[in-house]
Amino acid sequence: MTVYSGNDGVAKVGASPAEVSKVTEFQIEATAEVDRTDGMGEEWTDSLVTKKNWSGSMTCKRNAADTNGQEAIVEVGTVIAAEFYPDSDATGRTKLSGDVIVTGVTEGANHEAANEISFSFLGKGALTRGTVGA
Repeated sequence: MTVYSGNDGVAKVGASPAEVSKVTEFQIEATAEVDRTDGMGEEWTDSLVTKKNWSGSMTCKRNAADTNGQEAIVEVGTVIAAEFYPDSDATGRTKLSGDVIVTGVTEGANHEAANEISFSFLGKGALTRGTVGA
């Protein structure tokens, strides 16, 4: 089994995707809503998938000069195209993409570390899972 380093991960935003600088981590979660369809007298439960959704978060070392990356998503309510590459954006690697709505932005300061900014977002439509083309 091949194992990849998260250090090679990449996040991009925008119609002409620009790399978000100083990303330290991101998480993407896809979920399905289900409705129980079993009834009285049935020994086993049964369910039906009704809707799918996805969301995520990303944390970066703060870089206000990153006008096409961090600054493009600093406003809550922004709707923007996003791409996430868990193990690099090299040909053949995994690519997760879709439009997102920025639902939260958290900025902080720590006297012993570089300032950070975190973003939370909700998928707007489908999450596309594919591979990076040549």
